[in-house]
Amino acid sequence: MINYFKPIKLNLENIEYLKNLTPYWSKSLNNSIKRLSKWLSKFGKSSIDFRLEFYEDYEYYPKMFKMIDNFKNFLNQKYKIIKQNIKLLKKFYKFINDYCKILGICKSIEIICNFYKVINEEDFSDFKSLIIDLTNETISNYLTLYKNQLEVLFNDFDYLEMIFKNKIIFKNKIIEVNDIVGKITKFSLLSVKKNKINEQIYTKVIAETTEFYTFTETFKNNILTFFNKLRFN
Repeated sequence: MINYFKPIKLNLENIEYLKNLTPYWSKSLNNSIKRLSKWLSKFGKSSIDFRLEFYEDYEYYPKMFKMIDNFKNFLNQKYKIIKQNIKLLKKFYKFINDYCKILGICKSIEIICNFYKVINEEDFSDFKSLIIDLTNETISNYLTLYKNQLEVLFNDFDYLEMIFKNKIIFKNKIIEVNDIVGKITKFSLLSVKKNKINEQIYTKVIAETTEFYTFTETFKNNILTFFNKLRFN
């Protein structure tokens, strides 16, 4: 899933939109970047090739987003091995988790920019519905990608179809993925215990699920904070 979470290439228009609010995500983003940077030294990699730095000033956000995207090349070098073994996946959970959190924040920033673009270019007054629609469209797209990834790993397409079809979408509410993720986790554990899938497939399912859930929850929570700060009537 990580390869689908590519950060946007921010432009000057995006930067102007972001100036409408203070970067409330800074602390979380900075902390995750610091932790990821430490992994470079742990793996004996040069910080020059995969340099990752936090910038407070919006003017440097395009540079920071580019660094974040480039860091994926370092992660993928290690991840191919990590995803083969459940013990390794658990050992490097924080490594994967922090990167997915960062990507989730980047995606929320992209959607916030899209929100401001719409209200600036169109006669749009229902701001509440707009931000919810933009958010749900994003989550729905990633749910489809997540489902596609799982279909490659599982043979039981009917059960997967049932899980994803039963997702509940409430009007004026952001989509929740907890129930789907919980059922997939239980289903994969049961499948490996009954030898319907091997441990390598199980590890890949858990990896895909971890990436999807961490990214989506971070994205959603960051949007909810933005939503609450706007104080819609």
